[in-house]
Amino acid sequence: MLLNKIKGVYRRVSRLYYLSVASVYKIINSKKPKVLVYTDSRGYLINKKSNRFNPFCSYIGYFVKNYRTDYKIVPHEKTTCVDFLSFYKTLNVKYDLIILHVGIVDFSPRHSSGVQLMYKDKFKETIDLFSAEQIESQQSRKSKYMYENEFTNNFYSLEMAAQSIIPALNKIPNLIWIGCNKVKADWRGTYPKKRPDNMFEIEAYAKLFEEKLPNSIGLLQWDEEEIMKYTEDNIHLTREGFDFIYKKLLETINKMKNASS
Repeated sequence: MLLNKIKGVYRRVSRLYYLSVASVYKIINSKKPKVLVYTDSRGYLINKKSNRFNPFCSYIGYFVKNYRTDYKIVPHEKTTCVDFLSFYKTLNVKYDLIILHVGIVDFSPRHSSGVQLMYKDKFKETIDLFSAEQIESQQSRKSKYMYENEFTNNFYSLEMAAQSIIPALNKIPNLIWIGCNKVKADWRGTYPKKRPDNMFEIEAYAKLFEEKLPNSIGLLQWDEEEIMKYTEDNIHLTREGFDFIYKKLLETINKMKNASS
């Protein structure tokens, strides 16, 4: 009990520290372009729990140090495109660049009961994007694949993504989308248990988003060796993975600059 309290205090202090440092950089970079980085759990190095609040252990640190940057690292327990779009509606700041690194929660197959809970937790957000009929149909859908004695499902279908999520994202100016890599089925890395057999379903979603969003950093080209090099567990990035993303971000930003000039 005491140890958990100490850990909780440490995480809160860490978060305040990183926010303080980032605030100093915002003052230093006050006349530079405004950047927003919004990520799921792939936006930080997972080898330390305190890193959840640390923008300097990933590519985010570069933007904090060089731009006037706001960042959201895992703002929800299960951070999705739906959460981002809901958050974006509340913004009263115009950003020169938005980096969006979400989707793995949206695309991954999970327990059907887990999908139902997500719709319950994100009711206001989902009802703004999908019809009641779509939501009801998706909640009742069950894949032929089972995981831990329960049928699997996805948060939303490819059709729902194409009809609602992607058009909404395409309306956002200066957006860079960071995609998802394939999953190496016979490798867990640091993940403690077996993942669902149908994790390959991620690929169809990732391909759709990469094809439809103009400024996309696709990761589907990674082979098995690269997956083991760039991720800890098929999903979360290693330092080498963050270096890869960082370089691709700079390339993409340069392309966007050249296209607008």
